[in-house]
Amino acid sequence: MRPTRDDDRGSLARSKHERDDRRPRILYAVPVISVLILVVVYYAAFAAPPSKPLVQDFSFQFSIDLYSQYSNGTPYVQFSFPDRAVGMVGGYWVNHTYDGDGAKGVYPIYSPNPASVYPNGVYPGYTTAYVRSVTNRTYYLSDYFAVWGEPIGKNNTVGYTSPPQGSSYPSSWTWWMCVGPNQSSLRSGLWGREPLVPNLRIILAYEDTSPCQGT
Repeated sequence: MRPTRDDDRGSLARSKHERDDRRPRILYAVPVISVLILVVVYYAAFAAPPSKPLVQDFSFQFSIDLYSQYSNGTPYVQFSFPDRAVGMVGGYWVNHTYDGDGAKGVYPIYSPNPASVYPNGVYPGYTTAYVRSVTNRTYYLSDYFAVWGEPIGKNNTVGYTSPPQGSSYPSSWTWWMCVGPNQSSLRSGLWGREPLVPNLRIILAYEDTSPCQGT
């Protein structure tokens, strides 16, 4: 039996109503899907990769001793050291050769701010620096000084030259470098080419005689 004209009108009305019901759901779903796609794209492009494990993690110590004399001939020692952090944000970070070797936003060779390490202002006579690297690369003392932005060498270390410039130091003053695990076991160092290894103690002395044992 063929539907009446009223039945045809009713079927058309129901179909139109169903389409109208689906349209708001589709309109709500489109922005949600767009946001999800943007979130996925963002994390795929910008999310930080998992941090690499440390391959090297040790410290070493160095002391820069500037020997001089008062006007009456009495000798004294002035220590020189970084006045800010080295290889850390907010401190000296002059060289960027090995930025990719560091972890947690620091250079692979660094030293903290002395003000935080020695809050009472009493410097112990040496600076403790750290090697924390995600690679097995050999680092040298010159790498630390490069980040600090200071020269190191027999003829010029931290701006003090050999022979001295000016009259503040006697003409016989020169640079000496001693390295070893402790004060009683020191040898002449290799200056900038000295490899950084655990338990290394470095003395850079500006005077007229070597402080190294047996040299």
